[in-house]
Amino acid sequence: MLAALTRLVGSRLAPGGGNARLSILMYHRVLTDPDPLLPGQMHAALFDTHMQALRTHFNCLPLGEAVTRLRNGTLPPRAACVTFDDGYRDNVEVALPILRKHRVPAIFFIATGYLDGGRMFNDTVIEAIRGANVPELDLTDFKAGVLALNTVEQRRAAISACLRVAKYRNPEKRLDFVAEVAQRSGARLPDDLMMDSAQLEILLNAGMEIGAHTVHHPILLRIADDEARKEIVDSKRQLKS
Repeated sequence: MLAALTRLVGSRLAPGGGNARLSILMYHRVLTDPDPLLPGQMHAALFDTHMQALRTHFNCLPLGEAVTRLRNGTLPPRAACVTFDDGYRDNVEVALPILRKHRVPAIFFIATGYLDGGRMFNDTVIEAIRGANVPELDLTDFKAGVLALNTVEQRRAAISACLRVAKYRNPEKRLDFVAEVAQRSGARLPDDLMMDSAQLEILLNAGMEIGAHTVHHPILLRIADDEARKEIVDSKRQLKS
């Protein structure tokens, strides 16, 4: 099915030159193996299939080069870029060897506030539910109800319910909520989900690009302009230092 799709996206749909179109594949995590709590998440075997098909049927370019060539009208047909958001450790440990195997360049957009031991709010929820040592979580005071945790399906549902509550809260209230979920679950939370600074060097030394992805990963349209500007500028400054 993937091979048929890549053949469909041929020169007619992705021409080069003055009428060029650039295809961008966006990833977040690449797990070692499928995760029953994250059934839609990318994993190594599937990612390897993606990269093999991409290398076979597309012209893979670094994003910086692709944007320049798109602007000056020299982009080749079937041009494609691979991007990663957030800065997960598995991007280096799992995805990078596969990228190198297939000679596919990529750019990694890093949320700098989570480098070196940080953890994003959604991962706090996921890992709290994964490691919960209680049969249910009573979150009625947060309008999330009582969430049963006895089966994989129930834990998936609990994760979805908690993320719905957390996502659109302002950053401070969001952190308060996920901290409460973690505390009530009794779980021990990991502190190694995100990259460390040394791994950024590994990516650069492998010929990959690094980009800024804000500091704390807020929804920019939901915060004030000056806060959004600070998130963007501070993230870029930290990566340059």
